[in-house]
Amino acid sequence: MRLRFFFALLLCLFAVLNGPQASHAAAAPSQEQLYSSACSRLTALERNPGLAKFRDRWLGPIRQLDELYEQSANSPLRPDILFQSARGYRGLFGSSHSKDDADQAVQRLLRLAADYPGHPKAAEALLSAARLKSSVFKAHADARRILEQIQKQYAGSSTAKNAARLLAQLPAGNEASPPGKASSPSAPPNDAEGLKVTAISWSSRPASAQFAITLSTQTPWAAFSQKKSAKGDQPARLVIELPETVPAQKLPQGARCGHGIFRRMQVSLNAAGTTRIILDFSDFRSFTVTEKGNALIINVSNTLQGAAGAVPIGQNLGSGGRANPRPISSEGDLARLPGLPVKTIVLDAGHGGNDGGTAHFDLIEKNITLDTTQRVARYLRRAGLKIQFTRDRDTRVELEERTRIANRVGADLFVSIHVNANQREACSGFECYYLNYSSSRSSSRVASTENTASGRNENELRSLIKGVAINSRTHKSRLLAHCIQSAALSYVKSQRYPLRNGGVRSAPFWVLVGTQMPAVLIEIGYCTNPDEAKKLGSEQYREVLARGIAEGIKNYVKNLTKSK
Repeated sequence: MRLRFFFALLLCLFAVLNGPQASHAAAAPSQEQLYSSACSRLTALERNPGLAKFRDRWLGPIRQLDELYEQSANSPLRPDILFQSARGYRGLFGSSHSKDDADQAVQRLLRLAADYPGHPKAAEALLSAARLKSSVFKAHADARRILEQIQKQYAGSSTAKNAARLLAQLPAGNEASPPGKASSPSAPPNDAEGLKVTAISWSSRPASAQFAITLSTQTPWAAFSQKKSAKGDQPARLVIELPETVPAQKLPQGARCGHGIFRRMQVSLNAAGTTRIILDFSDFRSFTVTEKGNALIINVSNTLQGAAGAVPIGQNLGSGGRANPRPISSEGDLARLPGLPVKTIVLDAGHGGNDGGTAHFDLIEKNITLDTTQRVARYLRRAGLKIQFTRDRDTRVELEERTRIANRVGADLFVSIHVNANQREACSGFECYYLNYSSSRSSSRVASTENTASGRNENELRSLIKGVAINSRTHKSRLLAHCIQSAALSYVKSQRYPLRNGGVRSAPFWVLVGTQMPAVLIEIGYCTNPDEAKKLGSEQYREVLARGIAEGIKNYVKNLTKSK
């Protein structure tokens, strides 16, 4: 008895003496430590050619950086994380020689430059993207546009000088990106003689300011306003976005004002091919935007009793005075809503690996779905939602495993993205499906095509659907489908792309059967239709589609929040 008591006493003493050290050892590493660790791993690979030839060695630190980027919405490290992730993919491309890896690097570099134009690495990121566009994809026209952007936006810098040297070495001509491969997000879909912002003028007074933005022709616009922060580190700001436009060559990239309430202007072309004009003020309380011919007239005032239709700061406007749901910075706009019922979304890029899906007009479904899914993810992450992919590269994932992934991570929504096909070339349109057994021949045809990889027969599927179809999850899935269908068509058409409404439909999709959350399957278009295939092959069109889909998902979340 005494012996047992003695040993118990020793164990207690050992626990007391070692507790603090154990607690300290178990402390989670900081963001800075994780970032430094990933960078060190990349450096080690760059110095060891023997290890660098193994793909998994590169993907380890890259995924660590990408996860860190998702988890650090307000961290000053975000642009550096993007830069290092791109560095990882450039290194991986050096071993794999896969253009998909190079494209991942380009996407991150352009995102850094678009989201953080004032960061020290922004110009270098654009230069690296231009080099990859030219050397890997032979997309010299895209590279030329990026290099010209560097010269305008970072005039006088050493990077601008390097850009000039590289520009002089590019082949002449206006080569397009290879079919199915992304072109530069900095380039709008219209040609060099398309829509332009030709002039910006202003006047500033102690209590008001007026701006005139002259365009080559009328175009849709959006205005986002933001109040001055309590700490004073963020000025009162108004942002004007002009989709599918480019700043004219003569247009200044920035300006400062030393009198009145107007302080500073920045003009840039962002990653979505949109001209963004950022106007900073000492303060203001309301604004108006009116169209006058090919010009936008903007009035900013320190009072709320301004012209008719004045909008208080903190609210947003779109073309024709329509309220715009997206705030000045979409980062975290949903996360700030109280009692948010949706936090994690699983995005499923259809097909992959040796299952290419449908293929027509030089388009392969698995590539289009992966690219579009990643674009949707960027918009949703900026809104403060957590995103999980069923696949983030060209790998095959079984239909049942996609569902298991969604259930395993406890997702609140499941969205599967596909490309449609039909024997009739005339078939076109955007369609959104939720799970139910359908008597529609067209819906059954689409489902039958997508279910081929499951290896299950129709009777087995029918019996499973009878057990899950009629419940609250189905109703929420239908609501989600309608929100996506409505927002996507509305946004795509606002960007002057024709798109037929294929409607919201029910169908027996195997990939939706086992989900424990509202789930939909989207057919973004028909690659068997020549006109629609051409659009789907355009990076700019996929960006517009992705934003429309993301807006639909965000609208669903907001509607669900209001109804609680």
